[in-house]
Amino acid sequence: RNACKTVPPHLMLKKADAKIPDLKLRKEIAPEIISQLKTKLSSLLVGSDVEIEEEDLSQNVDTLFLDIPATVKIMGLVHCCEYVAILKRVWDAKEELFNSIAKQVEQWRNFEVLCRLSLRDACVLAKQTLDADVEHLRKSKSSCLNRLAAEWKLAPREEDMMLLHMLGLNRQIQVLLSIERDVELKWCELMAKVEGREERSGKLREYLNFTQRLRPYLNEEDLLPGKKPLEKESGQKLEINDLAMVRQGVSEIFKKLKQLYKWKPDMSSRTAISKTNWVARLSAVLKLVKTTYTLSADKELRKFLQLEASRNLGSEIYKNYVQWRNTEQGDGLQKPRKRVASEHTMEEMSKKWEELLSIHYPESTQQQQQPQYQPRTPAGLGVAAMTPGLGAAMTPGLAAMTPGLNPGTPGLSGAVTPGFRAPTPTGTWHSGFTPAFKDQSEGNTPQWRPTATPLGPFGAGTPLPQGGTPGRVNMRTPLGNPLRTPIGVKLDGLGPAMTPSGLPPPTPLGHAAGAQPMTPPETKVKDVKAE
Repeated sequence: RNACKTVPPHLMLKKADAKIPDLKLRKEIAPEIISQLKTKLSSLLVGSDVEIEEEDLSQNVDTLFLDIPATVKIMGLVHCCEYVAILKRVWDAKEELFNSIAKQVEQWRNFEVLCRLSLRDACVLAKQTLDADVEHLRKSKSSCLNRLAAEWKLAPREEDMMLLHMLGLNRQIQVLLSIERDVELKWCELMAKVEGREERSGKLREYLNFTQRLRPYLNEEDLLPGKKPLEKESGQKLEINDLAMVRQGVSEIFKKLKQLYKWKPDMSSRTAISKTNWVARLSAVLKLVKTTYTLSADKELRKFLQLEASRNLGSEIYKNYVQWRNTEQGDGLQKPRKRVASEHTMEEMSKKWEELLSIHYPESTQQQQQPQYQPRTPAGLGVAAMTPGLGAAMTPGLAAMTPGLNPGTPGLSGAVTPGFRAPTPTGTWHSGFTPAFKDQSEGNTPQWRPTATPLGPFGAGTPLPQGGTPGRVNMRTPLGNPLRTPIGVKLDGLGPAMTPSGLPPPTPLGHAAGAQPMTPPETKVKDVKAE
């Protein structure tokens, strides 16, 4: 009579109308599944306080389930396997294990199982327990049980889990999520109707009875017409496992906020959270955790909850949560500690670097091995030119690279103080080369040299202009040197001539005064080379 009260009528009618299992199912498939369940249970107990060999376990199970229908025997082993897989540590001794198995053969348990399930249904549930691909569903189920125990102090007994394990894993998760949602809505109702805290807590404790909360779902009252399923509460239908992950995501974000900012919602925010469906709740909490600045997190959260509750949301919210979770994994950016290399390591690295350069960039190593030339100055100082009249480092009386002279200063021989202009020759200054700023000129920098010569005023040892019109400087010579004349010419007041005697170089105009030197014709150069 008790079994008839707890089992829905349509299930009893279905069981009453069920056919007798065929011979192959009873004699081959069912015994094979029972053997696999024994092996599964024995492997789950390895490493726990209760370690038992498979043969010993098999003998005790056969003894306890003697003359018991195969359906009850299969569901008893299914419950033990699922119970151990969730709680990990259940029994402290073999006697407790065998006492738990003995509960499966009690009369109330036999009637409950036989009124709900057929042998074929029991075999389907056993295959689901043996399947390794449903581990994610079992993890979601464990998360639901942990939340009920942590947030509401609601934990099922083993007898309640026996009833729950007669359902498939998807249905088990759906029932646990529905119970959690019922508790949230009941708490909101008590907060609105009951003012006294003690009275409110007493009524809530009275409501938190797992057996009473489980019974309507075992009777499948939530599946009756007119009832809105939990997975459609947000406006779009979600898979039951996705809905479980959404609910778990809300809890993880609140834990993250508490860990980072030591913040948790106040009572008004908790009431608004419990009224909002889980998908909208996850969307609102995601917006809050991404907010960079807020004066009141509770007011901001309630505003987000109100906005998201009116939207038609689906699985895209969970995808956004997964992206955020992947970016927030770890402890953040860690500053690497400073590493100091030894001298031996640096030498090895330098050698390897040089080898790589020689292999991949051979032209760079060749350039490094070539002799380094002195930089060329604007006036051509220090350049060993072959052009007649261009002073070089080896030219007597012309110290082109004398240390201490500024760039652009003509090379001077003799004792010359660096930083001062060469002495101006005494005599008559001609208007052709007198600088306009002679009286204000200071130093020997290029910008103060006279315009008549490329290298500035004539110093000691510098030849004076010769040939042509006296006082007229030949502007076509590179360094301003005068042309050689057959005889020395003495200028008025300047002493003897400074140029050697002899004929000047051949020019197109002959040896006339004022003629310019030139390079010999190309034919003559070839004749000289031939000779």
